[in-house]
Amino acid sequence: SFRSEKIGFIFQSYQLIESISIEDNLLIPFLYMNAKIDSKLIDRMNKILKDINLLEMKNKPIKLLSGGEKQRVAIARAILKDSDIIIADEPTGNLDGENSQIILDAFLNLARLNKAVIVVTHNPSLFSSADKKFKLEGGKLCLC
Repeated sequence: SFRSEKIGFIFQSYQLIESISIEDNLLIPFLYMNAKIDSKLIDRMNKILKDINLLEMKNKPIKLLSGGEKQRVAIARAILKDSDIIIADEPTGNLDGENSQIILDAFLNLARLNKAVIVVTHNPSLFSSADKKFKLEGGKLCLC
């Protein structure tokens, strides 16, 4: 379907399976899409995990991760899926400054690759880096 193939979601509540590893959580969407899990995909996954400082932990179960680590796994899942559109709900809400910057850089790189990244945030650095900014005030959406 369009939603599963073209849109990647990053939920504020992560939507990860606690009992399985980071790696397995990242690969599950590909099983649902009947996509081939090959060495090229695994290499991409490992690069993404390295970029967000999680490669050494890829076999660790989600239940042993901090909130910030879980958030980065959720972001990695959306990036790995290579969706045309990524919708992120407070993607840096549980991250420290350094990891927030890593995620911001990843989003900017996706935008350079002509991916649409839609972010709901209170983080001023994410907001200031956006090409187009909208603000929701008093129930009205306005272009800033």
